[in-house]
Amino acid sequence: MNTISNGNPIQELARQLVQKFDTNRDGQLTTQEFTGFLTTFLGSLGKDGAASATATAGSGAGVAQGYQVASAETGLLAGRGGGYAYGGFDFNQAAANRDVTKSAKYAFAEATRRAEEQGAGTMWHTKAGAEQFARQYVKPFLEQQGFSVHEIVGDKMRVSTRENPGGEWVDFVENVDGAHPRLAWQSDGAASTHFAPRG
Repeated sequence: MNTISNGNPIQELARQLVQKFDTNRDGQLTTQEFTGFLTTFLGSLGKDGAASATATAGSGAGVAQGYQVASAETGLLAGRGGGYAYGGFDFNQAAANRDVTKSAKYAFAEATRRAEEQGAGTMWHTKAGAEQFARQYVKPFLEQQGFSVHEIVGDKMRVSTRENPGGEWVDFVENVDGAHPRLAWQSDGAASTHFAPRG
């Protein structure tokens, strides 16, 4: 059994990273969990740094070689989406702009990525399925990040965001029940306490 010395900062950092990215809590990183770490790490480097790190990795050198891991974004979980089709998200922007504790939109993207990993499939392609998807996968994650999900009706939900603490209606599936639906974050932008989705 491997033990980690409290005096070694590299080992402590490794322990913290495993703790953060080990989503199934088995004490080991799966390929998907490690991919999540790399995506977050490379995203925090920006486009130029990510390209350089990717080229370095391709040459057989260590990915982290030459980069400072400790930064203002250490510990930040940036919403990154998954293999689903998304509309209106910029997953290439700085990780700080995708902080799941500050952006309900990117917390939603991260929740959907995790849902995909858990086998949610295409249930969100229909209104009834979208409602179930949001209740089962999205609402719990958003609420863990400090957002309130007040109501879910089909492919719309009323969410308290930083901008609208009272709640705003968000249409989260483009072209639901149609061809080529995409996950989205289409807010009506107005603070709303009424209990029926607009449109």
